Amino acid sequence: MIVIGAVTAIFLTVVLAGVLYVWAASLAESDIEGTWHNPEQTFTFKSDGSLEDSTGEWNDWRTDGNELYLTTPNDPVYEYYFKYSISDEMLFLAPYDDDNSVMSDSCSVYAIDGVDWEDAGYYTWPSWCASE
Repeated sequence: MIVIGAVTAIFLTVVLAGVLYVWAASLAESDIEGTWHNPEQTFTFKSDGSLEDSTGEWNDWRTDGNELYLTTPNDPVYEYYFKYSISDEMLFLAPYDDDNSVMSDSCSVYAIDGVDWEDAGYYTWPSWCASE
C-alpha cells in the first residue's frame, strides 16, 4: 500500500512539473506578441508565428529564450537572429554579427501598441544595447 502511494505521488509530481514547464514556456513565447512601433517601423507579432512588418522586410518569427529569429519573404528558409529584451513598455532588438556577438550599435527600440512614441519611458536599457 505504501509503495502504491509513493508511486502515485511521484507520478503526480512529474505530471505537475510537465504542466508547469509547458505553461512557463508558453508565457515566454507570448511576451513579444502584439504590435510594437517606432517612427520608422511597426511590427505585429502574431501568435501563429507570422509577422506584419510595415517595411515588408520580415514575415515570420519565433523566439528561443532571449533570441528572436526572423525570416524574409524572399528567403523563408534562412533565419536572421537577434537578441531581444522587453523592459517596461519597450522592446529592445539588436542583430547578432557573424561571430555571434551582439551588434549593440544596431540596437532598435520599439514602444508597445497604445504607447505614444514621444511619451515612451525607455529608461532601462539592456547592457548589450547601445543607447542613442
